[in-house]
Amino acid sequence: MGVMIDEARRCLAEGVVRSADDVGVYAALDHLITLGHTRIAFVDGGAGPVAGARRRGYHRAMHRA
Repeated sequence: MGVMIDEARRCLAEGVVRSADDVGVYAALDHLITLGHTRIAFVDGGAGPVAGARRRGYHRAMHRA
């Protein structure tokens, strides 16, 4: 049995390890905000496979701030 890291496809014969991109972006922005940064830009990934999750993390952190 193999393991795929960060693969979006489903394969029942393989284990899959995915990252929590929304949580990572949120944590990074929360850190910057805590340091006092107020002008934070986000370069969107468009239609990339993890872009939506990263956008959600960004919006959640900015709304919280």
